[in-house]
Amino acid sequence: MRNFLIPILAILLCQCTEKIEVDLFDSPVKLVVEGYITSYWMQHSVQLSRTSPYFSNFPPELVSGAVITIEDSSTVYSLYESSPGLYLTNMAFPGIPGMKYILTIELEGNIYTASSVMPAVQSIDSIQFVQQDNDEEYYDIALFTQEPARPGDHYFWRVYKDYNLVSKNLTQFVFANDDLINGNYLNGIRIQTVKAKVGNRITLEMASITEEYYEYCLAIIEETLYANGPFESAPASINGNIDNGALGFFTTYSLTRKSRHITGAEID
Repeated sequence: MRNFLIPILAILLCQCTEKIEVDLFDSPVKLVVEGYITSYWMQHSVQLSRTSPYFSNFPPELVSGAVITIEDSSTVYSLYESSPGLYLTNMAFPGIPGMKYILTIELEGNIYTASSVMPAVQSIDSIQFVQQDNDEEYYDIALFTQEPARPGDHYFWRVYKDYNLVSKNLTQFVFANDDLINGNYLNGIRIQTVKAKVGNRITLEMASITEEYYEYCLAIIEETLYANGPFESAPASINGNIDNGALGFFTTYSLTRKSRHITGAEID
């Protein structure tokens, strides 16, 4: 079950007495796209920005004025700009597992596209809480669910406490594939951890994601967590699935949730 843990990369730093000359040129500015369609009934979003130079002290520039559509086999959804750089579908709808969604962005005479087929997700049977021995403020969340008997499934899990998202960035998600668990019943595997107390309402959310998005997220985590040594190179551009030279990713994923209050009675 240890494939649920992202491998830790050891960075070895060697002493060096030679003078190091750094010659770092700014890379061309590129469009960055982050877009999602989920199985929940909601307005789905696409965010546009531009890359900034490595040594810049300014945040990425948000991009306005794009014409964006998302289409499936029967419907074309237009998106409007709700705030600078953030575009929402003009109506709420649930994504459908097995459906292919195509993103098209028209911006400054250029067209960018990407597509994703939404995977299906198995529902969660139940969750339980296990209080940690070394820190009573933290609880492991044990998962009970049937993993489908089909190879190639990929997942992430995140946590809500009292309706507020706790896992706010990718480094706080738990990612896994089914290489070692395909078709097995997950009988109480400890899948996430939360700081909580008796009375808190805890929700575990499970997403079934594409293999390409799984690999993309792990690459981002590896780059941001482990490429921090003083002799490391500048962060590399991580390839996504947007064409025409843009960065970022457009993906689809199915979601399921299970909630429960911590009462103290079920704690091991």
